[in-house]
Amino acid sequence: MEHYATLGSNCLIEDRVRLGFQYRDHCLKARIGDNAVIRSMSLIYGDVVIGDNFHAGKGVVVRGNTRLGNDVELDNGVIIEGNVQIGDRVKIGARSYVPHDVIIGNQVILGEDVVLSFGRHTEEVPRKFMGNVGTVIGNRVIIGSHSVIHPGVNIGEDCYILESTTVTEDIPPLCMASGRPAKVFPLTREMGRKMKMEFNR
Repeated sequence: MEHYATLGSNCLIEDRVRLGFQYRDHCLKARIGDNAVIRSMSLIYGDVVIGDNFHAGKGVVVRGNTRLGNDVELDNGVIIEGNVQIGDRVKIGARSYVPHDVIIGNQVILGEDVVLSFGRHTEEVPRKFMGNVGTVIGNRVIIGSHSVIHPGVNIGEDCYILESTTVTEDIPPLCMASGRPAKVFPLTREMGRKMKMEFNR
């Protein structure tokens, strides 16, 4: 399949991958850095910029106007919607979903089946009254598998969201959260050490 993309050196692109999908008129090529590995059945739209050492599992989708930093790993079935910014050294687990207008900082880990939910405007609630509904995740954050993050939530730096947690409100820096809905606690030293081990794996 012909790609509409600029690739760096030493990239491995498997069969049935589409790079630079032209979803609009005058769409720019996708730009992907060095040492990328993109597994089969993945789709990268045009207007996407990806740094070095990118790894995409099978069936990954990255939609337009999205920026990914260096050392980003998207496991099988991850979907990244448009107008998303992701920093360096980010790992997103299988089947997780990142909607429009989300910002993810550096050194962030999302477990499997994490959903960052999004709000949709309706006739009763037009977009102009909703403001920016995108979620912001700070640097050095871990979000456990099967967690749900509601739209517009800000998660501060150095936070640990335990597995199967539903976050409906902002989480301050240096906190941990668990439960449905989430209860927030100060980050313990033990959890801080666990986070460092996860980041260094």
